[in-house]
Amino acid sequence: MNTGEDTLLVQRAQACWENGRIGRSNAGLVEARQILAEANRANDLRAVAEANRCIGWFCLQLGYCDEGLAAAHEARNFYAGRDEHWGHALSLSVYSWLLAEVGLSDLCFDSASEAAVIAARTQDAALNAFALNCKAVALVLC
Repeated sequence: MNTGEDTLLVQRAQACWENGRIGRSNAGLVEARQILAEANRANDLRAVAEANRCIGWFCLQLGYCDEGLAAAHEARNFYAGRDEHWGHALSLSVYSWLLAEVGLSDLCFDSASEAAVIAARTQDAALNAFALNCKAVALVLC
C-alpha cells in the first residue's frame, strides 16, 4: 500500500512482493536482498522492513526458514511500535506462517490471530484475506 511519503526503495520493495505471486521467488529473493542492502546504506528503516518482509515471504516459498524467520521478525518488530496496521498485519502474517514451517504451531496460531485482528482494522480486503488464510493454516496445524 503505497503512500505519497514512500521512498523509491519502499516502492521497489512493495513491487518486489509481486514476484511471489507469479512464481518468481528466486528472482524476488535476489531483488529483495539487494533492496535490503541499499535500504541499510540509506538508513531507510521502512524500506528495510519492507525488504525484510519480502525476504521472509520468498524464504518461506523456497524453504529457507531460518533466514525467513529472522527477516520477518525484523519487519514485524518495525511495524509493531507504529500505528501502521497494513505493514504490521502483513509482516506478522508472514512471520506466523514461517513459525508453522519450523513446527511452532502454538506461536504460529498466536501470531496469525494477532495478524487477523490487526488486518481487520484496515479496509484492505486482500490483506484481510491473506491474514485469515494464515490463521486458517495455523488452525489446521493445531
